[in-house]
Amino acid sequence: MGVGGNCAELRIRSTSGSDFFEIRGHGGNLYFEDTIVTSWDVDGRKPQETYKGGRSFIRCVSEVLTGEDTCAINNMGECRMDIIDSEMGYLGYDASEAYGITWKVRGFCSDL
Repeated sequence: MGVGGNCAELRIRSTSGSDFFEIRGHGGNLYFEDTIVTSWDVDGRKPQETYKGGRSFIRCVSEVLTGEDTCAINNMGECRMDIIDSEMGYLGYDASEAYGITWKVRGFCSDL
């Protein structure tokens, strides 16, 4: 059983500088249905429009140790992310795995 809750709108604190957060699934599930998700500038009382210096983001990472075909460092398990009838906006910035919404499989030594 996972941790979860219901909400119509999720505002992820994200203000100027390095004051931002991530919703991260390393293994497990991220499920968004009929939800508005955005970064949120608490002082400005609106979504953070600029991404310079960082902005809140969502990432789902799968990393599984499965023998010789993998260079994975950790065995985090598989992460599944579902986004259904939802609005996602004003998320992410220009750093690896922080692009806004990221789903990634790590650890394979070569393409399959």
